[in-house]
Amino acid sequence: MSSLETFLLRLALLTITRSLLRLQREITKVVNTSQRRSHLSVAVFISTALLGIALDQWSKIVALQNLDADSYVPIFGGLLHLTLVRNPGATLGAGGRFTPAVSIVAIIVSAIIAWAAVKTKSVLWALTLGVTLSGALGNIVDRVIYARTFLDGEVVDFINYGPFVGNVADVLLGVGVACFIIVSMMGVRSGIATVDRILFGNDAHTEAGSYSSAETGETAIPTQKVDTDLAESASSDIEIKTDTGSVKSASDDITTDIKQESHQSLPNHEEEPA
Repeated sequence: MSSLETFLLRLALLTITRSLLRLQREITKVVNTSQRRSHLSVAVFISTALLGIALDQWSKIVALQNLDADSYVPIFGGLLHLTLVRNPGATLGAGGRFTPAVSIVAIIVSAIIAWAAVKTKSVLWALTLGVTLSGALGNIVDRVIYARTFLDGEVVDFINYGPFVGNVADVLLGVGVACFIIVSMMGVRSGIATVDRILFGNDAHTEAGSYSSAETGETAIPTQKVDTDLAESASSDIEIKTDTGSVKSASDDITTDIKQESHQSLPNHEEEPA
């Protein structure tokens, strides 16, 4: 085998190695970014849910201390009124004769919402699910606290809309549903294949694992996207000279680049996700 053929073979092997090292670094970067987004989404979901539940329970405590069934306090220029009502049913008084069944359904829905919130990597979806869950759990807390037997406690309602009387948890549920519709219309992917397939149809197949993040202005890149950097690196122009000294110099330069690439990839591989 001539010196030129040996050089070409070695150059090909070194180029492949270099490309693999760069690919490893890019994969590690994507994994770490995905984990950080996942942790951020869970933190946003939990914080939003806890804040909503705390606000709902605080408002009910204030209502119990200051209102009774005969109270009729106008607010917002008489648009709404405050009065105290014990509601055995669901939101806005529906299903009053099936309190335990309503409670069980609410618990199941809450579990599904929590599952989706843990799976999603979208902060907007995490925020939406957190608001919705706080509304559902706010009333479930009442079912448990004021229960005489199994989940038959009455919910504290005090915001009189006219035909209905509700509470802060009901408002949070309404806001959560509105956010759900808005986020879906914006085309924001949740990052959950099943949910995205239901909401966006076959388009979700080609964008598996991708989602939009309106608050950061980023749109995730589909997994099928080819790394153009690797293609450019592999097709970079190399001047081949028959002179032995030039061959050795070019080979040594590539070897040095490989070592530097390998050194740079180690910190990224060991980096703890935020």
